[in-house]
Amino acid sequence: MINLIEAEMQFEERKDKAFKEKQKATQYNRVKQHLESGKTLTRLEALNDLGILNPTARISELRADGIPVETRMVGVYNRWDAKVKVAQWFITPPENPLVRRTRS
Repeated sequence: MINLIEAEMQFEERKDKAFKEKQKATQYNRVKQHLESGKTLTRLEALNDLGILNPTARISELRADGIPVETRMVGVYNRWDAKVKVAQWFITPPENPLVRRTRS
């Protein structure tokens, strides 16, 4: 039989696990919606706009789910006015099939 302390510990563990899963899904959805709306994303934008400290984990999850997230390195100036490169993620829109024109 489980005593009260063990039951409370198990409850707290389950609660923490559920919270982490919910938080993960929420961050995943925020990044997915942001990129699918046609916007780009950098680490700083993820922190400021989406509240996500480590977006690389969410990008990896999106790629694992088959979403074609691409990366390009862009030059930006840091606080000391030195040019540095940062990763910028985006989803390329699907290619539109060629439209056949008919002559009138």
